[in-house]
Amino acid sequence: MTQARQSADLKLFFLIIVFGVVGFVPETTAQNRFVILTGEIADEHKAIIVNAEVVLSIENGKDRKVVSSGQGLFRFENLPGGKHKLRITASGFADHEETIELRFAQEITHLAIIMFPTVREEVAVSQHSGSVLDSERAAGTLILTAKEIENLPDDPERLSEQLQQLAASGGGIPGGANVTVDGFLNTGRLPSKSSISQVRINPNLYSAEYDTPPFRGGRIEIVTKPGAESFHGSAFYNYNGTSLNARDPFSLDRAETQTHRYGFNVGAPVIKNKSGVFFDFERRLIDEAQIVSAFILDNDFEPTHFVFNSPNPQRLIVGSGRADWQINQNNVLIFRYDFNRNAIEGQGIGGTSLADRGFDHRLTENSFRLSETAVLSPRAVNEFRVGVTRRSFRQDAASNAPAIVVAGSFSSGGANIQKLDRNERMLEVANCLTVDTGKHSLKLGIQVFNRNISELRAENTNGTFYFGGVAGQEMISSIEQYRRTLMSLPHGHPTRYSLTIGSPRVSVSQWLFSGFVQDEWRIDPKVLLSLGLRFEAQTKPADRLSLAPRLGIAYTPDKGNKWVFRARAGLFYERIVESLSLETERLDGERQRQIIINSPSFPDPFSNASADDAIPTIRVFDPDIRPPVTLQMRIEMERRLPQGWRISASHSWTQGWSQIRSRNINAPVISAANPEPLTAPRPFGNNRNILQ
Repeated sequence: MTQARQSADLKLFFLIIVFGVVGFVPETTAQNRFVILTGEIADEHKAIIVNAEVVLSIENGKDRKVVSSGQGLFRFENLPGGKHKLRITASGFADHEETIELRFAQEITHLAIIMFPTVREEVAVSQHSGSVLDSERAAGTLILTAKEIENLPDDPERLSEQLQQLAASGGGIPGGANVTVDGFLNTGRLPSKSSISQVRINPNLYSAEYDTPPFRGGRIEIVTKPGAESFHGSAFYNYNGTSLNARDPFSLDRAETQTHRYGFNVGAPVIKNKSGVFFDFERRLIDEAQIVSAFILDNDFEPTHFVFNSPNPQRLIVGSGRADWQINQNNVLIFRYDFNRNAIEGQGIGGTSLADRGFDHRLTENSFRLSETAVLSPRAVNEFRVGVTRRSFRQDAASNAPAIVVAGSFSSGGANIQKLDRNERMLEVANCLTVDTGKHSLKLGIQVFNRNISELRAENTNGTFYFGGVAGQEMISSIEQYRRTLMSLPHGHPTRYSLTIGSPRVSVSQWLFSGFVQDEWRIDPKVLLSLGLRFEAQTKPADRLSLAPRLGIAYTPDKGNKWVFRARAGLFYERIVESLSLETERLDGERQRQIIINSPSFPDPFSNASADDAIPTIRVFDPDIRPPVTLQMRIEMERRLPQGWRISASHSWTQGWSQIRSRNINAPVISAANPEPLTAPRPFGNNRNILQ
């Protein structure tokens, strides 16, 4: 009885399983007859595009239409398999069309759409890119739109400071971020705020596209406004005067200061929907003052406190022009010209430095930049850029009299740098190809930089008398030593006199070459793998090849994608800058030499003292010198909160080697037999310091 009942129960269980499987299979098959299509829409800078119209023309069916969400996402459900046409339109962007093939074997198909602006651009963007896994959405990354830019300072210097502070939020050194304008490296003044349409702070810093390690300060990418589809413009005038300001607490009276700032910007079409221009201009008349607070000698040779306001006027002109031309549906040409002139008088005055220590400087900069963007296919875009910048910097001293430095009291006479004339010519050429295959977003590029510098630097060519005080049985302060010198009293002579003679002009030309490949691989909706490789080379000093691999992974474990875990690492090479090559050329032991006289006569230091050449110092490169390299690693955890808030925690490791240092390879060899550094033998025999 028991066995029969057990046998019946087993048969019933078997029948339930069979019919359950049979009933389940048709349902599964029916579900697989439809697929889901999702996608994210962004511009070429990976800023998402909202409110884009997405139309899917279904083969042998009706069109279906949706609008991209606030995160740039769209979704179609219950779609039949086959080939369908996708069309996306957004204000200010060229239409995107492509044919997609949906297969039953792939239940969900995800697309990453990149759209490119026409000459018209009033684009609604958000600080969130399409996928939470994208490196562009890591902690410390931010996109500022035109509305947010309006709240930033108008002054270019203050604007730069605030952007640098935002860039430091990624963990870098404040003030050290690299700045680009429309893709071009920018080493001068920022463009005026009125010409900026978007600012991207700290995009994927571990990408092989970038050469600077994150801890060096981050990255600031500025995108300027294109030509307009309709005529528009604005003008402004600001004034700030003495009556509106309080007296400086270190000054006896209120300095006469004022600021006039005015400018305009205007945009207009040239050919409707084909080409447009945008111009902006700004001028500043700034009258400020530097406070001098020093102890000098009066007419009776008695020390007295001297305070006064020294005028420090500044004249600034900043202007730019941009022209956009849409050659055809797939090619856009952009030309941009920037001009900057800055003249400042009365520099170097203030504190204990008197008026005759002042100098004037003038900076003039002209930049010409051309870029061409070509849409090779719905998933491939190429961008070519070439730019030329000419910068001249001139500094002239107000006096060529010998400098007098009385330590802790005052300094007078000519400025230390009597004349500085620096001319720079910079060339930048770059090409970047972006290919998006759905699962892979591939970027390949090359970059070439050249900087040619010619510099005349006349430093201490007027000579310097230094009064440092006298130590001994009778302690004499520096100003008392100066007073005794003027009155020909005992101990009345300067401590030292120095003079630099020789040729002050040097020049150097340096080339930098680099290439990169970066792949953002969407393994599945929960995992993103970033793989990159960068190679670099340079001249002056020569470095043939440096390879810098980059690696990153992002993972979100929950369905709502609120938690994101990231791990990133990479090698970064720090280029040996041209200023070090310039200094090596200058300190070659032949161009210039320094004369030092201890306890000289005054005011003629050569009348009763022998002049000794200071031990010369030359600088040379190590034949085996390599660029410093650092390994940068970072792990971070991020939790997204309602209303756009998020909280994150991260930890970074940095290890460096081949760091640049300077050592004297011809230092005196001190021994018991030769304890004096001045007479001790040197490895290379000659009496000079060799810094390598």
